[in-house]
Amino acid sequence: MIENLKKVIESKPKAPVFEVKTDIFAPKMYLATKHNGLEMNKVTGEFFAENYGKIASQKAKFGNGMPSALYYVWDVDNGTTDMAVAMPLEEKPTDINDGFELIEIAESKCIYIDYYGSYADMEPAHTTLNNYLIDNKLEGEYVAIEEYVTDPASEPNPNKWLTKITYVNLKQ
Repeated sequence: MIENLKKVIESKPKAPVFEVKTDIFAPKMYLATKHNGLEMNKVTGEFFAENYGKIASQKAKFGNGMPSALYYVWDVDNGTTDMAVAMPLEEKPTDINDGFELIEIAESKCIYIDYYGSYADMEPAHTTLNNYLIDNKLEGEYVAIEEYVTDPASEPNPNKWLTKITYVNLKQ
């Protein structure tokens, strides 16, 4: 009986181990569509494609960074999130059309993980970062930034998709 239990336990995939790194987040500006109280089940590939399309249609001067999502609240109990779909800017626009916001994040301490894999499987990386904040008693008001470094249209293998997940302290 114990041998069978041991086999079952050993056959289960091990939880991924992520290296949490610390750094200084360089100041960044984003052009974004912000969504408060958004139902989590609506945060889909189609949702991102629609919003990135809207942002790209603006006559802004985009920077070299990659498409990103900024999560301010992830409320599991209510199944909602306050978040922004964003593109980094090279320079501040002179005017912003209705429905868009300029988000500026100042230089700040941050922690991050270079996550490789499917977007649907990022939860353990976020859990690792959250636990790091708790274990190291790092208090503050954090925004979780997912920067989608690898374009799935050019790399079909999800195991090679790099998402830089950064937690930036907004209150420093």
